[in-house]
Amino acid sequence: MADALPISGLTLKTTSADSADIIPIYDSLTGQTRGLMVKELNAAAGGMQSLKFTMTSAQILSSFTSPVVLVAAPGAGYAIQLISASYRLNFNTTAYITAGNSLIKTTGAATQQVVISNTNFVSAGASRFMGGASSIPGNTSIIENADLTFAQSVSNPTTGDSTIDLYLTYIIITL
Repeated sequence: MADALPISGLTLKTTSADSADIIPIYDSLTGQTRGLMVKELNAAAGGMQSLKFTMTSAQILSSFTSPVVLVAAPGAGYAIQLISASYRLNFNTTAYITAGNSLIKTTGAATQQVVISNTNFVSAGASRFMGGASSIPGNTSIIENADLTFAQSVSNPTTGDSTIDLYLTYIIITL
């Protein structure tokens, strides 16, 4: 018989999970096993999630006509509520020329969840970090099963070559 290995000698192995992955859960009361999607576990646990998303200059330059998806639609019966956003402009050599502001909003929503002032941020001629923008959703800013995106409010920037790091905290709400 092989020597027993104490629990303290085991190594934790993890793999990345997609929100659509199914994890088997055993219910000891019923004796049944059922599958839960990762997104259901996140929602059930209060599911506060954080991410860092780096946007390329090409994405920023076309963000009015092609909004950048930051968090994919979570599926029917779920919605994304942004809790906070911080952002960093990684200035390269040329400032963006923009009209209007940058918006973090849900696809199809009438109002945004966060407004970023382009005058103070995207069009800046130096690297800068701005943090702590809290979402104050209006009654039309959160939509079921819709992407959370970054977009310009008026038009695409006409010049610029920097990147932007977005640091987002959000929850997936079960409707």
